[in-house]
Amino acid sequence: MFVRLFVDENLDRMVPISKQPKEKIQAIIESCGRQFPEFQERSRKRIRTYLKSCRRMKKTACESETRNAAKRMRLDLHQNHDQLYTNGGISYNLRGYSSIGNNLQHPASLTTSVAQSNGPTDLSMKSLASNPGSSSSSSGHGQGGGGGGASAQLSPPEVTAVRQLIAGYRESAAFLLRSADELESLILLQN
Repeated sequence: MFVRLFVDENLDRMVPISKQPKEKIQAIIESCGRQFPEFQERSRKRIRTYLKSCRRMKKTACESETRNAAKRMRLDLHQNHDQLYTNGGISYNLRGYSSIGNNLQHPASLTTSVAQSNGPTDLSMKSLASNPGSSSSSSGHGQGGGGGGASAQLSPPEVTAVRQLIAGYRESAAFLLRSADELESLILLQN
């Protein structure tokens, strides 16, 4: 696309053409007219189309990264969990703790320090560790189904933790996109 270099050097690609500085747009149109006289009457439309394309690609990249991160998280949870027991259709899982041994005990009986040493994605252990004195009746309420039956619900702290993960993944995706754009512009400048 003949306007790409001009736009990349002078405009913010995530902002629509109507919100860009008018003098910069006019300068790009004039430069395109000088370098590519055959496309002069289409310059503004091409700029607008390219900016739309950039925003669409960024949105798609962010959504794709979020989906991929969620998929990786699900795969990691399913591959790294050893099933302890099933109660009422809800599977309770733990990552291989040697302290449990062969006696199948409820995850709430683990000490807080063992549960807190888990990674941030092991939400079932985090919520149960915050309430170590809970009775075994809490096992039927859908708390902490790490391998998840269909009826498992996330507690408010688990929802908060998942939202923090999502925000982190989006920040990472935005950083990677910016880095890719900078590298691409460096390559274009060298050619």
